[in-house]
Amino acid sequence: MATAPSLRKRDSEPRPRPRFDLLAPIAPERVFTCLHEAIRENPAVRGVALDRERFEIIRDDKSFRIWAPQLDVKLVEVDGGTKVMGRFGPHPHVWMAYMSLYMGAGFLAIGCAAYGVVQWLLDEHPWSLYLTPLAALFAALVYGASYVGQGLATAQMFELRQFLEDSVATAVAGKSSPVETAVGE
Repeated sequence: MATAPSLRKRDSEPRPRPRFDLLAPIAPERVFTCLHEAIRENPAVRGVALDRERFEIIRDDKSFRIWAPQLDVKLVEVDGGTKVMGRFGPHPHVWMAYMSLYMGAGFLAIGCAAYGVVQWLLDEHPWSLYLTPLAALFAALVYGASYVGQGLATAQMFELRQFLEDSVATAVAGKSSPVETAVGE
């Protein structure tokens, strides 16, 4: 099993909540221990172990930005090894605001369309039907904002992924403390 696949073209393309998997030929407990130590020893990252299988990791920047990524990591035992599943996303508060705007646009579109149909059935001028495409445009802008934020956070996402790959490589190497490890191609 490879510990850290090289970045493929698919991994570098923007997409909502990008995911990646790493495979390690060791037990999840060893990966958990090494990752926990790496988070504790590295001042550039902050993280929390949610249980013995999940971590949330962010950069510990003094200049926090709204587009700063969070890396959710889940450890799953597979065939005597560990599958390390990573998923990037925004901070939970940002994600909730994003989804609220998205749902608001949907409610606005449905409300405008319903009111417009009622106006049309009553032989009135259906002016609210003109607002329905604006709500769809607003939803498209909110969706596009996720790509803008991901583009702004690309360097931080790369650093968080590299930190995770280095920690997994350290665990595979059997070292007791994380070290700088070249992982990838």
